[in-house]
Amino acid sequence: MTFDNSIVQLNGIAAGDWFTSSGLEYFFWDYTAPGTDTIHFTGALLHEGQVANGVIGVCSFTALAEGISPVDFVDVDVDWVDVGRW
Repeated sequence: MTFDNSIVQLNGIAAGDWFTSSGLEYFFWDYTAPGTDTIHFTGALLHEGQVANGVIGVCSFTALAEGISPVDFVDVDVDWVDVGRW
């Protein structure tokens, strides 16, 4: 996702309820570089899948200046890997 970092500053991104309310183990990693205008994150549910709808991530911003900053999805990779059960 991209945004105008002269208008808003990203404070962080946290796992949304798709992860946190699933009842499953998960990892969620925000690897966004400070001061950037692009958000990068990854996450996965461990051991099982999830078919429910929900929020994947929650971004927190601080306004730096008056203006409009669209938040655009520029690249979305969603991979499903079923590793089976041993």
